[in-house]
Amino acid sequence: MVQTAFINYDHAGAFEPFPKPITNQVNKKFTTNPLTTTYDFRNGFLISLDPADTTKTAWIIAKATSERPFAMTFGYELKQIASQTYILQDSAFDVFAALNTSSQTPALHFGVATMFIDGIVQPGAFVMPSDGTTAHSAVTGVLGHVMAWDGSNRKTICGQYQGLIGQSGGKYLKTATTDVTGTLGKVFINGPGAQ
Repeated sequence: MVQTAFINYDHAGAFEPFPKPITNQVNKKFTTNPLTTTYDFRNGFLISLDPADTTKTAWIIAKATSERPFAMTFGYELKQIASQTYILQDSAFDVFAALNTSSQTPALHFGVATMFIDGIVQPGAFVMPSDGTTAHSAVTGVLGHVMAWDGSNRKTICGQYQGLIGQSGGKYLKTATTDVTGTLGKVFINGPGAQ
């Protein structure tokens, strides 16, 4: 009997055991105001040091002007959904890698990860931070996602697109993403050629 397994229900922020991933905790920008959402880090979002800072010590969600180093967020912090009054089940929470009030976040610095991709990217092509302004099928890209590298500045390359989820088992040909915002795909963060 032969069994073939594929990971078809992958989630943003997951990463593969090979090649060996490099992870650690990094300091992030935060606020003591729980109503502010600027520094909420979702799983699978691209982060970088703030390009506006003279002394770069804290990480933020990657901007269009961000340059290396890059990393991806993963973690498990719960934030109560605003419309929920009484907490009776897990669906009353939204899951984040790190909340806006958190001073640190787990970060993946090297490895094949599941991330959000905006627009069309061909397998093997380099990716860069999404600019948050370009529309894909009438939906604007999101900061923290990645998109096809525009070929202008090599310092903005954060990784290499590997294929859609479920295409790493060898049975299916790797295909490009479609022209939408937030397609889940495999990205080799800081992989060969992307340093």
